[in-house]
Amino acid sequence: MAALPDGARQRERFREVYDTYRAAGPQAAGARLAAVLEEREAEEDGPGGQPLSRDEELSSPMALFLAHVLVPFTSYVPHPAPFSAPLTLAAGADSRGQLLHRTAAFLAERYGGGFAEFPGGHIGAVQHPEAFADRLAEALGAGRTGVEG
Repeated sequence: MAALPDGARQRERFREVYDTYRAAGPQAAGARLAAVLEEREAEEDGPGGQPLSRDEELSSPMALFLAHVLVPFTSYVPHPAPFSAPLTLAAGADSRGQLLHRTAAFLAERYGGGFAEFPGGHIGAVQHPEAFADRLAEALGAGRTGVEG
């Protein structure tokens, strides 16, 4: 997300998710994260909560993601040179108009990769397993030429 033209704003918004996690726990941070990914403003009176203890944090994959992965992952900017190997970036059709879709399409264009749209949203493989598998086979069959559409 940091590579986007509005990358500084996106980094700031993900930092707000992290700060919310630390202040009010994973439920409140999850609500703010959803708003960020959907590119809408977060509701200020969203779910409340409390920070997790260290043991609670270690036992929750979502808490570990919010505490240790979210900010570094969303702050990464790929090297400006084109991809050294054929690469197709993908996004779910249901996320069209949202941050994840916008980021994948932007990076594909910026770095000369292909772009493929898959059924569903962020977890399209779970939502539409057969259609997702068919689209994946199609995308993999496209080889080095990339995929559009």
